[in-house]
Amino acid sequence: RLMVGFNRRFAPMCQQAKTLFELNEPVIFSCYVNAGEVPKDHWINDSAEGGGRILGEACHFIDLSNFFVASEVKSVYANVIPVRGAIETVDNVNICLTYKNGSLGSIVYTSLAPKNLPKERIEIIGQGRAAIIDNFKNLVIYNKNKRNKIRSFRQAKGHRNQFKELIDSIVDNRPSPIPLSEIFASMKTTFAVLKSIRDAKIISY
Repeated sequence: RLMVGFNRRFAPMCQQAKTLFELNEPVIFSCYVNAGEVPKDHWINDSAEGGGRILGEACHFIDLSNFFVASEVKSVYANVIPVRGAIETVDNVNICLTYKNGSLGSIVYTSLAPKNLPKERIEIIGQGRAAIIDNFKNLVIYNKNKRNKIRSFRQAKGHRNQFKELIDSIVDNRPSPIPLSEIFASMKTTFAVLKSIRDAKIISY
């Protein structure tokens, strides 16, 4: 078994939001990440250890987009804020994804936001429905004329569920919770983001 720690897809609120949307029907996924600043010598910036912030952190949100859309990525385009003073390029990126089923994905990953702004906000819109996840503590569901808000006192990003599902799969001799093809697809897209930044062009496959 090969398991990669894409924990966000296992978060209870993401699992619940996923059930709202029909497979193969287009949706718009958007995600805002207040990544915060880290020192240049931080382990995440070490190419050998952390791989950099896109490869080591933004990959989680790329995988989450793929999880909700449930379609192959068609093209990738990423823009960065140019280095200026203390601004780091790879800390401030806008990632645009198009999918073969017509869906769109957008990820804003930045270190420029104030510290008191919640770290993560996720929105999925389509098929006459919408789900908004605010920092994995609040989930608001809009379905037709109904609005339902779910709150959690504990921030749950999916780590607990991820390990439980992995252990259960081993005990029950079932496949790993994340199919190998989906792990490869998420990392392929992450590398395409880096290539798009480097070459300043759309990467299509």
